[in-house]
Formats: sequence, C-alpha cells, structure tokens
Amino acid sequence: FNDGTGSSTNTDTSVDIINGAAVNGNFADRDGGGVFNTNATLDVLSGSTVNDNVAGARDGLPAFVAPALPGSDDEGGNGGGIFNMAAGIVTINAANVSDNFAIYNNVPTPRGGDGGGIFQDRYAGALLITNGSFVHDNYASKRGGGIFVNNNHDVYIFGSFVTENDAGTNGGGIYNLGGTVT
Repeated sequence: FNDGTGSSTNTDTSVDIINGAAVNGNFADRDGGGVFNTNATLDVLSGSTVNDNVAGARDGLPAFVAPALPGSDDEGGNGGGIFNMAAGIVTINAANVSDNFAIYNNVPTPRGGDGGGIFQDRYAGALLITNGSFVHDNYASKRGGGIFVNNNHDVYIFGSFVTENDAGTNGGGIYNLGGTVT
C-alpha cells in the first residue's frame, strides 16, 4: 500500500488493514488518497496507520503545489486518508488516520476538498472510531479536516481522539452534513 502512485481501491466484500500495517504516502488525482472503498466493510485495526496520503493531487503533487491549468481535466479530491462510499461499516480500532490532505480545486469546475482524514459519502454505512484511535493532523481545504460526514450517516467515537485537524472553511475536526455523531 505504499507505492506512491495512487490509492488502494477496494471493491471486495471485506478488507482488513491490521497488525501495524501502513497505507502511507499515496496520492490520487480525485478521491481516496489512501483508501478508496466502494463495496465493502473496511477495518483499520491494531496499530495500523493511514497517513501522509493526498486526494486531489496533480501528477502526484497537491493542487496548491501544482495547480490545475485552465481547460484541463484536473479535479480536486475528497477523503485524503479514506474515502468510503460502501454500505458496510468502517471501523478504526486502535489505529491512526493522520497527516492526510483533501485538496479543493476550482478548475475546470469546483470540486473536492472535503474530509482530510476520512470522507463518509452519502451512500456509506456507519463509521466507528474506538479503542484509543486517533484522527489527527489532517487537512481539508474546504470542510471536515478530520472527518466529513455526508447525509444521514452515523459516526460513533468511543475512547478515541479527533484532534489538531484543520479545514479551510468549516469543521476543523468534524463536518457533519445531516448525520449523527455520538
């Protein structure tokens, strides 16, 4: 998961990132710099990390370093660490999601920049963050530096920390667009 050329795409029924595994140093031109989960339950467990990933990169560089050119098809991205649009539950248990970026780009059309650490899409299932996990030091150039929750989804945070995240407009830690955060 550390090839530096793109995100891990998951379309199976279940994927586990466990026992100190790392999804680090990846980038995606659009969504899911570290993990793009479309069809499965996703578990990040036991000391594993999802960090230093970028969604909305152009040629591997964040849009603020290599901005899109007028007339190009470069777009921003959501979910710097994890982009989840699967109906299954995403569990972050005794793990870290940190130092990820979701970059907004307004050329050719405005897009991206939400959910620096985790982006829960409108089709996604619940998000469970538990057992001393950290969602920290992530950045979204628009909303939800740590976590962006899109449309009526449940987020449960137990004995864990959402700290030191930053967003360009709203929700440095969590931006909740109609979901429930407990």
